[in-house]
Amino acid sequence: MRAAGLESLTRISAEFVHFVDTAKPLPASQLTRLERLLSYGDPTEPTSAGAGDAAVSVIVSPRPGTVSPWSSKATDIAHNCGLADVRRLERGVRWQLFDDQRPSQLGQLEVLAPLFPLIHDRMTETVVIDQGSAPLIFDTAPPRPLQKLELGGDPKAVLTEANARLGLALNTGEIAYLEAAYQRLNKQPT
Repeated sequence: MRAAGLESLTRISAEFVHFVDTAKPLPASQLTRLERLLSYGDPTEPTSAGAGDAAVSVIVSPRPGTVSPWSSKATDIAHNCGLADVRRLERGVRWQLFDDQRPSQLGQLEVLAPLFPLIHDRMTETVVIDQGSAPLIFDTAPPRPLQKLELGGDPKAVLTEANARLGLALNTGEIAYLEAAYQRLNKQPT
């Protein structure tokens, strides 16, 4: 947290949150069964200390358009437990950050942004600040038409731009590898 410039944080807590996509609303008996499947430990114990007075809360969830390995297994388990109307389960982590010295500044994106690389894997996860958008992880989009990148005279720049535009989360070493591989193959990436 010090490296992210957030040394004034007084407390941090984290808890699992679950997202459920169902074909139709679950009856009470199935909802109870699902809640039991998704509980960890003693349900009478609080999951996070002082959660009600968090200065800011962010959720780390799987990237939209992806299905996490946890989701695949949890959805299979739900189906095996008679919850056929559960289309998909996903799990994220709600991070609650407490800053008694400057609580009003903590909610600003430019203050929080340095924290994000410390709490999520940009290849597989996303940070959601507006918790109303977290269910977007279930959104699907139709496949886009195949596109070819013309590497031209500056392949590194073209790959770097495509990396940012497509959200590929490639690091500089991976971009250099792809540049060399496509030059060796004498092909253009699609």
